[in-house]
Amino acid sequence: MNDYDSCKSGTLNWTASPILDYDGDGCLDATEDSDDDNDKVADIFDDCKGAVNWSSTKSSDHDGDGCRDSDEDLDDDNDTYSDEEDTCPLGTVGWTPSATLDKDSDGCLDLLEDPDDDNDGILDLLDQCRAGDVDWLASPATDYDSDGCQDSGEDLDDDNDLVLDLNDECPTGDLDWFSNPLTDFDSDGCQDQLEDLDDDNDLVLDSVDFCLDGELNWQSTLATDYDSDGCQDLTEDIDDDNDGVEDLFENCPMGELDWISDPVLDYDGDGCRDATEDLDDDNDGVTDLEDSCQKGDLDWQSYNVTDSDADGCQDLTEDLDYETPEPEESGIECNPFVTTCNETASDEIEPQATNDEGEVQSLILGLLAMALVPTILGGLLIAYRIRW
Repeated sequence: MNDYDSCKSGTLNWTASPILDYDGDGCLDATEDSDDDNDKVADIFDDCKGAVNWSSTKSSDHDGDGCRDSDEDLDDDNDTYSDEEDTCPLGTVGWTPSATLDKDSDGCLDLLEDPDDDNDGILDLLDQCRAGDVDWLASPATDYDSDGCQDSGEDLDDDNDLVLDLNDECPTGDLDWFSNPLTDFDSDGCQDQLEDLDDDNDLVLDSVDFCLDGELNWQSTLATDYDSDGCQDLTEDIDDDNDGVEDLFENCPMGELDWISDPVLDYDGDGCRDATEDLDDDNDGVTDLEDSCQKGDLDWQSYNVTDSDADGCQDLTEDLDYETPEPEESGIECNPFVTTCNETASDEIEPQATNDEGEVQSLILGLLAMALVPTILGGLLIAYRIRW
């Protein structure tokens, strides 16, 4: 049977059998046959003295281990993972799996053939934690922003808005945006346009905040924001009580709230409400209780020359009982209705008689003397006659 003998001049004195010549090629396996099963894989590299009448090729024996993949090789790529659990059963050969080379232990070499190294359902190209936690799958519940980082253990920014969850008021807020001064004025991780109801984080809702994008790092209280308008009184609110009169021109800068100054409510426009807080409605210097023209002329002050009787009515325009003084009476130096008039030393000096007054007295005395002399002489003459 030399036609089938691969060792025609081989060892003598033996008889071929499956035990001595496994592949029946006429070569004694023990001494002269280097490929006992004739699969084209030398015995020293052959892991299977198995099926015969086949040849090891890339398609029939992926890892070239001499074991036919279809029926005798349980690990076709020889990566220590059985084909049943190997995600890449016909994967790269010539490597030994480890946590470094195969993060998720799926039998796929991470560097060359595994598109999802940690097997979380997020491709490495999109995975921000490419070699992250294993044994979990990304979903809206476990990975809100689908970045491949598990929210509970490895993702420090669950909604990927560049604000860390520790400082994020909306940790699972809007997606597909980044926090910056234009989109998130107070950097609280809530998008101003859609989810932040208080853009400057001053505790005043945007709907009632007069300084919508105002100063940061403060909170509205009665002490810092008297009228609760969202504008810090000390630095940005020019009308602390929001009555329509700027603090610079107001006599009641922190007066009553919830009203607006107008000629009806605030006659003199001083920011003090006439009905409850302004004691001088027309601001003329005379209190309303003593003012006969309580809402009289504006832009004047009552004093001696303008209001001689201090009744709060300007003499020249609104005082009905005002009499124009005589020329010699003009220039009043003291109005007792307006101020206290103190007597001076000159007021206490007795008036001195003038030369004209002395002449009049002398004339009167002369006339009396002329009338009395004849009378006295006549009396003396009568007395003389009677006696004699």
